[in-house]
Amino acid sequence: MKNKIKPRFFLTRTFVLLIIMLLLSSCLGIMLLLRTRDLYKEQDDAQTDSAVSLAANIVSERINTRIQMLSSITRIHSGAATREPRRVLAELKERLMYYAKTKNDMNYRHLFVADADGEVTNSEDCSYNIGDYDFFRQALRGSATTSSVISDPAGNHRHCGGFIAICVPVHMGAEVIGTLSAVMDLRYAALFLKDINIRYNGAVLFLVDGENTVIANSGVFRDLNMYVSAPTNVFKFMGGILSEQERGELAIQMASAAGDSSVYDYASKSTGRFISYVTLPNTNNWKLIAVSSSDSIRNSQQKLMMTLGTAFVVLALLLMTIILFVYFYAWRSSRLQHISNAMLNATGLHLLTLHPSGLAEDFDGRFAELLGLPPQTRSFSFDEEVSTKGRKMFPHVPFKGGESLRLCCTAPDGRNIYLLIQIAEAAPSGIGQAVALDVTADENLQRRERELAYVNQLTHLPNVESFSIMLKDKIAAAGADYGAACFFIGLDEKDHISEVFGRIVLQKVLIKTASLVAEAAREFGGEAYSLDYGDFVIYCEEDDSRLLHSIVEKLRHTLRAPFKIENHVIEIASSIGVITYQEYIKNNTPTVDEVFRNGIIAMNLARENDGIFVLDRDTYDSVLHNIELEHELLHAIKNGELALHYQPIYDATTDRIGAVEALARWNSPLFGAVPPDVFIPIAEKNGFINTLGDWVLDSCIEFARTLSKMDVCIEFNVSAIQLLQIDFAEKFASRVKNSGLPPHALGLEITESSIAFGRERSTREKLEAVRGAGMSVYIDDFGTGYSSFTYLKDMEAEWLKIDKSFIHGIDGSKDKREIFKAITAVAQTMGMKTIAEGVESREELETVLELGCLYIQGYLIAKPMSDEALLRFLADFSGLESLKDA
Repeated sequence: MKNKIKPRFFLTRTFVLLIIMLLLSSCLGIMLLLRTRDLYKEQDDAQTDSAVSLAANIVSERINTRIQMLSSITRIHSGAATREPRRVLAELKERLMYYAKTKNDMNYRHLFVADADGEVTNSEDCSYNIGDYDFFRQALRGSATTSSVISDPAGNHRHCGGFIAICVPVHMGAEVIGTLSAVMDLRYAALFLKDINIRYNGAVLFLVDGENTVIANSGVFRDLNMYVSAPTNVFKFMGGILSEQERGELAIQMASAAGDSSVYDYASKSTGRFISYVTLPNTNNWKLIAVSSSDSIRNSQQKLMMTLGTAFVVLALLLMTIILFVYFYAWRSSRLQHISNAMLNATGLHLLTLHPSGLAEDFDGRFAELLGLPPQTRSFSFDEEVSTKGRKMFPHVPFKGGESLRLCCTAPDGRNIYLLIQIAEAAPSGIGQAVALDVTADENLQRRERELAYVNQLTHLPNVESFSIMLKDKIAAAGADYGAACFFIGLDEKDHISEVFGRIVLQKVLIKTASLVAEAAREFGGEAYSLDYGDFVIYCEEDDSRLLHSIVEKLRHTLRAPFKIENHVIEIASSIGVITYQEYIKNNTPTVDEVFRNGIIAMNLARENDGIFVLDRDTYDSVLHNIELEHELLHAIKNGELALHYQPIYDATTDRIGAVEALARWNSPLFGAVPPDVFIPIAEKNGFINTLGDWVLDSCIEFARTLSKMDVCIEFNVSAIQLLQIDFAEKFASRVKNSGLPPHALGLEITESSIAFGRERSTREKLEAVRGAGMSVYIDDFGTGYSSFTYLKDMEAEWLKIDKSFIHGIDGSKDKREIFKAITAVAQTMGMKTIAEGVESREELETVLELGCLYIQGYLIAKPMSDEALLRFLADFSGLESLKDA
């Protein structure tokens, strides 16, 4: 998965200002558009009212013109000399024929005169009465007026849709004697609205009478096929403009405004249409109604302005958005560059152009400062302005992409700066675009790791790993005549110093000793190393005996001198084991492990030889033999390769075999028969003795089950180390008890040395526990150790076995007889029985019997034998005389 840089959201001051400007621009643009729309609406309403008022004036003027023309006709004839009303009206009728052209110009269908009773006689001598018409009655009251849409008063055109009449009174003085009326077809009533078309605001005009019947209309509702030729209610035209409820409300409002010449408005909530109306004067409540329309120049201008305004706002928003995006991407690029620079700073990476000649260019000031150059430096040359160590790298062959260099540069202040330069790409001329990494910290870390790996951190001497590597190299390069010596030096009292003075003082002792050893090594041209556990070694490429002696004496004298640490005067004892190279190439070339092993062996032997020991090949072979013997012994104990042999003990009081001594035997496949006095000390030294002792005890208990039937007990040897176990007595008594054997069937035999050196109390307590369990205790090999009768008294053993050294040749030695006699007498005084060990001749037998020892053990009676052989021997033994016969 590829790593991606995710820039966090930013809130810089510039970005916040841009966001605020964008929001303000958006709000202002929207507010401007809304305000423009409201202004257009307000102006549209006002202009509609003005247009209605103007149109109403024009229509009123046209109506008044017709009324005035008719009134002028009546005035002319009313000025006649005669005062007869009928005659005046008759003359007026006669005179009307002279106005035929006026009639046609005015699109009148009829011009007729009616008397005060409404009687009309037209030119065709057709009479009818108009007395029931409102316009006639209003004219009789002296007011010129117009009618609502009516049918033809003459009755000649009933098939026509409708007519309107203009009626003026005929005065004779102050008296109204009749009326002059002009009837107009509705198709020509449109002349009232001729040329009145409010295209700017798109208003539709309706001229209606008092009963809301349409007299004429103009605007979008007019076309070639549509005209008013029959009475039609105006609300029929508004069916798609106003809802039914709104039409009702408008009708009520228009009825209440009858007789008022003010302009009234009504706004539709369902369609948004605006309706203005005004009552025309000198009419029978005629009204001029203007209905707003979306098809107008003003609406087109408004739409255009709104479109342009919207486009401007969108363009402004788009421009601001583009500016924001540009700013964001510029910010992100700046941030990515900042992150890149920060990463370069954190990782120590530096970009530069490197020439094969060593010339460096196009780097930043940090790289110059890193190399100790002024920050304004723009170019320098390696090996000139900046010196390098190690292999000479410049001039270099033309660089290739992917190539890398490792340089150690020296700053003017002496610092070493390690650079790893990677050529990212190279031009055909060999000039490379490179990345330089400061690996000084890594180099120092590696040096520190090498110090930790190859230098002892306490003594600051090369450690055992360094010594091993050096030995390996020396051995690999050594020839037949190569001579070298290793001095292994160990402090003998490290644990004692730590216990008495503490760990800190011990560390300071080791540091002091390391400095003394290093000084001695330098004096003789050697190298000093710190081994583990506070030991040291000096390697010297000389094996001259006199030089070796000088080095040993120098070390002995230096290390034995007391020195003071924290107000403590400390003397240290050391062991110096020396091995030489020539000594070990007699048979084969030694390995590093063998050198270490030889050195440790030599150092351990030095502790047993006054602190100095030069290990030769023979001693090494002997030690190696013992080591291999230890390994084989452990293997033999684990695998049951050891066996028990039994040597009979003769009881002269009963002339029978009363007991046998169990003796461990080891017949090794590698070393053959190994005597007990060889492998028993090895087992004691290496901690095998307890395991070996447990095996002997279990084997004796098992065999005692057979011997107890013959009234023969088994005694076995217990090591002093085994005896000192905390639970030895309890474990021993428990095993015997669990076996079901009588206690006297087993006897425990210890050596004289087991009760010496301050262990009397512990030994006595354990032996008392054994004796308390009913088992016998034997003191073996008495006379070879400390021969202290005081110990014998404290132990209160039942049996005392006199060592064979006092028996051999006793028949011919007066001194031995006296010593033997004294031992026997003292033992008898203490209530102990004595056993003579190592009786091998009849003369020795007769002598010890004569001196009062009645229990005999030795080759004369029988040699140690296996269990099967012992059983056969016991079956065949019939007393001492049987041995004589044998």
